[in-house]
Amino acid sequence: MLVVSDSSPLNFLIRLRVEGVLPALFGRVLIPPVVQEELTRPSTPQIVRDFIANPPSWLEILAPSTIEPIPKIDRGEEAAISLAREVKADALLIDERAGRQAAAQRGLATIGLLGILDRADEKKLIDFATLSSALPPDYRIDPALVETILERSRQRRSNPANRAGQT
Repeated sequence: MLVVSDSSPLNFLIRLRVEGVLPALFGRVLIPPVVQEELTRPSTPQIVRDFIANPPSWLEILAPSTIEPIPKIDRGEEAAISLAREVKADALLIDERAGRQAAAQRGLATIGLLGILDRADEKKLIDFATLSSALPPDYRIDPALVETILERSRQRRSNPANRAGQT
């Protein structure tokens, strides 16, 4: 599976120290150079800047041949959407509502941070219940959505077939 990421999901996964779920879930992850630049800003947490200074082999930085100007979204989102369309990515990892809407209008599937964490919990790569309390305070999130994922996580863990490793 091939995905393109905007800065937000990658930033928060790194800060939560669970960025390793990305290659486990998706294989290759692409980001455009402008997203790389966003992750190196002085205002970005040091752990994120350190990560992007020496990216792992599963994270590839690739510039789209053209960037479609899209009103009301930032340069990183424009570049990520353009790259996802160009490489025919299976999904775009993006959180911002306007960016998700622009991607959907262009026929792209989107997955946000919580969707990534939900999938990782389902595959037993993380424990969402434990991790949810560590979500950074600057991550704007709908508490009802967190509760929905927490309930799914509890159900997965309480199902005897899941505990025995059966699917």
